[in-house]
Amino acid sequence: MTMTNYREILRLYSPGLNKAQIAQSIGCSRTTVIQVLNVSKEKGGSYPLPEDISDRKLSEMLFPSDRSKPDYEYVHKKLQKNGVTLNLLLCRKKGRNDASESQARRVHAGRLGGRYGDGH
Repeated sequence: MTMTNYREILRLYSPGLNKAQIAQSIGCSRTTVIQVLNVSKEKGGSYPLPEDISDRKLSEMLFPSDRSKPDYEYVHKKLQKNGVTLNLLLCRKKGRNDASESQARRVHAGRLGGRYGDGH
């Protein structure tokens, strides 16, 4: 798994390359480039970056990781409602303590006694 080179996106954007050119140059999607540039702008980041900012630190500044567990009781309660899917909850819970989709499915299925929640 390769990590997106946020520093390179910012570096290439500073002289005026467009987002499609940047995406092609570093091998990521245009959407990723747009997201990185938008978040960087919101957080006041620009190129050149201070020399003491490592790639890891830059990544954490732009996209802080929240490794806490999601509120499983909340998820389970919401899934009881008609028309609510796990994917819908994961999309809507942006900004809350989310787990990965696979982690949420495992925990939810475990609560119901089976792999897929059907007791099997």
